[in-house]
Amino acid sequence: MDEQNKILKPFGPTILKSRIDDVVFDAIKLAVENSKSNHVVEPNYLAGEFINGQNKDLLLGDNAPLILNWVQQKAKEYGQSINDRNIEHCASQLKLPIIWVNYQKKSDFNPVHNHSGLLSFIMYVKMPTLINEQKYSGDINWRYGESQDLIKNTLNITPQEQDFFMFPSWLDHWVYPFANSNDTRITVAGNLFLS
Repeated sequence: MDEQNKILKPFGPTILKSRIDDVVFDAIKLAVENSKSNHVVEPNYLAGEFINGQNKDLLLGDNAPLILNWVQQKAKEYGQSINDRNIEHCASQLKLPIIWVNYQKKSDFNPVHNHSGLLSFIMYVKMPTLINEQKYSGDINWRYGESQDLIKNTLNITPQEQDFFMFPSWLDHWVYPFANSNDTRITVAGNLFLS
C-alpha cells in the first residue's frame, strides 16, 4: 500500500486519505482549466447549494487513462485496507462514468448527501486562504449512523490542496461554507461503479 495513504476509521466505514501524485495532480489541474467553458451540471444532479459557485462536468481529455488508472489503484489500496478482496481484485474494472468539478465560493455549501456507485472520491485542487473564519469553515464532514451519547458518528477534516479521499458512496457527507474569502475552492469528485 502507498506510504502516503492514511486509513481513517472513526466509525464503521473506512475512509482512505492520500496525497495526489504530482503528475496526476498536474493532469487534474489541466482538466479543470480546460473544463472552465463546459456546461454547468444540472442543479438536480448534484447536492451543492451554490449561489456564487457552480458545478461543471470535467473532461479528462488525453489524461483520462492516467487519472483513471491512479484512481483505480487507490480503489485497490482501499480494498486492501479493509481486507475486501472483491474490491481489491476488481479495482481495474471499476468505471468512472461521470466526474465533475466544484467551484465553491463564499457562502456556498454542500448539504448532507451521499452518492451512487460503489466508491466515491474527492480531490482537492485549490483551497482558499481562510482568515478569521468560524470553526469548520470549508471543512468536509462524514457521518455514519445516528447521533447517540458517548459515541462519535462524525469525522471533520480541514482538507489541504492535493488531498484525496475515497469512501463508500452511500456514506453521508457535507461541506461547510466559508465567509471571509473571495477565493474559490476547487474540488474534483467522482463515483466508481462496478461494471
